[in-house]
Amino acid sequence: VTGWPESPGRSATVPAMRGGQAPPLDTGGIAVEHFENARRRATEMVGKLTLNEKVSQFGHEAPAVPRVGLPAFKYYGSEALHGLTREGPITSFPLPLALGCSWNRSLVERVFAAVSDEIWAWHKKDGQSLAMFSPPTVNMGTRDPRWGRIGENYSEDPYLVGQMAIYTIHGMQGHDPRYLKTIACAKHYIANDTEDDREVTSATVDSRSFWEYYSRGFEACVREGHVFTVMSSYNELNGIPTSANRFLLTDLLRDRWGFRGYVVSDCDAIGDISHTQHFVATYAEASALAVNAGGSINCGDTLQKHLGEAVEKMLISESTLDQALIRAFTGRVLLGEFDPPEQNPYSAIPISCLESPEHRQLAREAARQSIVLFKNHKNTLPLDKGRIKKIAIIGPMADVCQLGNYSGQPKLRVSPLQGIKEYLGIPSGLTYRQRASEFVQVGGGPRLQGSSEGGEDLDDIRNDSWAAFSKVL
Repeated sequence: VTGWPESPGRSATVPAMRGGQAPPLDTGGIAVEHFENARRRATEMVGKLTLNEKVSQFGHEAPAVPRVGLPAFKYYGSEALHGLTREGPITSFPLPLALGCSWNRSLVERVFAAVSDEIWAWHKKDGQSLAMFSPPTVNMGTRDPRWGRIGENYSEDPYLVGQMAIYTIHGMQGHDPRYLKTIACAKHYIANDTEDDREVTSATVDSRSFWEYYSRGFEACVREGHVFTVMSSYNELNGIPTSANRFLLTDLLRDRWGFRGYVVSDCDAIGDISHTQHFVATYAEASALAVNAGGSINCGDTLQKHLGEAVEKMLISESTLDQALIRAFTGRVLLGEFDPPEQNPYSAIPISCLESPEHRQLAREAARQSIVLFKNHKNTLPLDKGRIKKIAIIGPMADVCQLGNYSGQPKLRVSPLQGIKEYLGIPSGLTYRQRASEFVQVGGGPRLQGSSEGGEDLDDIRNDSWAAFSKVL
């Protein structure tokens, strides 16, 4: 697949290119000489590997190759959408949708500089990967709350999304001319704005919408943010899977925008090219299409299982595998994996930064700047402690600290009820709260499932599903 060609039974429209020349070399914010040196070192490493050893490196978990002294790399992706998704101590910052309401780019950079500090602290504690699958999320589904993951993106406006994403990446990847602090990942590329059907659906996008709406955030991430990883999405775009689309992954991303990092697939989008989208008949063909198009790493193991067969059947050349792997290994070199720690300035980040008072204060500041007040009738806010005698906090979520999806688990968690009580310094009345685990009857398919925020939630809720609490006396 070399672009968006017409295929039998598939409609594919190639959007017209916008004017202008290809950008100068994008080295991920790294000085050109250091990027070229890292690429040379990566090339030497790949050159020492056998074909089977090369194929083993194409998954998000890459095993060690003791024969050449190559350590294992686990993982090519952890999540840090608004804080590293680990058990505390960790600081959970406001969701991107809230941060977008601040309209404050420097605040966003400060937040993600703190997030990347804590990633480094965990790296020093237990080898936590410095390569991420998020942030930033650049999908434009925020215009429609039915997307379900609306909180992951900053806005429905492509310019604001791009600006916030740029400063997110700066905070994550740092400004050192030699080393990447962490590797940020712009996802899900592209037009992935539904959830339940994204592994089987094709997004039909006209040329103007593609250039003016869907692509602008990703372009900003590459040209100005210098993001080092882009995640290809599950869905098809105008009939072609994004993870097998050479126009998206090479012609546009690299040749036009100047991307010099590596492309990772969503999990397991490479397998979906064959398994759910039926674009090709076999996993070997899907694997060859993905890497020929410009992919490097598969979240999952489809490439590790089937690239060898693809080479044997001459669906892809070993030199193409080399090129893809060199891009991924270049990222590992730029993270300082193969250098003495004292050479990397980020290795001095202390473990004590984890959920530190400074980071808690920054999270509080970010939350305050994210609040949007539509109307302050009769100057009700701020509350006057001297005049309030009683206050009712109503609703089932009043005493729950909701952190949002892809959140780590901080040790300190303050619910709205607890925060208001502490602010006013007055006792509360009756508190009654019910959690999902207290449902006594369910029907139509929902089930209890462990939540990333602790406790349990109802999952698999569909039409005609229902659940009931016990009677409250």
